[in-house]
Amino acid sequence: PRMYFVKADVTGAYDAIPQSKLVEVVANMIRHSESTYCIRQYAVVRRDSQGQVHKSFRRQVLYAVPGHPPGLQPIHPALQSVFRRHGEQAVC
Repeated sequence: PRMYFVKADVTGAYDAIPQSKLVEVVANMIRHSESTYCIRQYAVVRRDSQGQVHKSFRRQVLYAVPGHPPGLQPIHPALQSVFRRHGEQAVC
């Protein structure tokens, strides 16, 4: 089999990128929009009938909800009653 070796010097390769354009592109990517979403990760801790504690981790993707600030959406409906009992409202 043939083998090829390449040696390259990439020092300063990105120096020619216009910084103002780069900032504009990044700002447009992170600006809040209808496609903005939040990934919520949380642990569920429960006790079984033998008294042992079990922990599992959940991940949930939330999309923008009208009337809520981006990323501040109510927690999963199944957990709302738990938080209401304790007088809390969980948000992302």
